[in-house]
Formats: sequence, structure tokens, C-alpha cells
Amino acid sequence: MAKLKWHMHAGGTMSPDKHGHVTATRYGEYHINPVSTPLGRHIGYSLYFVNNRGILTGGLWQRLGQFSHPNKAKGAATKHYDKHFGRLKK
Repeated sequence: MAKLKWHMHAGGTMSPDKHGHVTATRYGEYHINPVSTPLGRHIGYSLYFVNNRGILTGGLWQRLGQFSHPNKAKGAATKHYDKHFGRLKK
């Protein structure tokens, strides 16, 4: 299983009390962003793969799903990485 190193950032104007997470790999970046309703109610976290190296087809920002907790999104990012890019060396 890949060991991705995550960094935390502010959640932005729609979720100021929640934090987002980002990690960069040699193949692209994974972003976990908090999601809120227009009234400000927190409803989960969206996971995106940023295909800034052009390794995969399907566009630059690829939405990988919405999750109830950032750790679930991190697990999905690890599975996506392992499926498409193999294993990271420890």
C-alpha cells in the first residue's frame, strides 16, 4: 500500500471551520476539500486527482468521490494511487 504524505490547509469560504488536505506525487496531486451547502452546513469531503503530469486520460481535475470523513477520502486516494501507479518505495 502506498504511503502518501498529507498536508492540511484552510477549508475556504464555504467551510471555514473545516480543513482541506493535499498531497503531491510524481504523477499528480490529490486534493480533499470540505463541501458545504449554500447555507453553510457541512456535508462531507470531495476527493480529486489533479492530472497535472498528463499520465491518465480524463482531464485535469478528476473527481474521485465524496466521503463523510477525510480519512476515508485518504484511503480512497491510496487505493487510486496503487491501482494506477503501483506501489511507492518505502
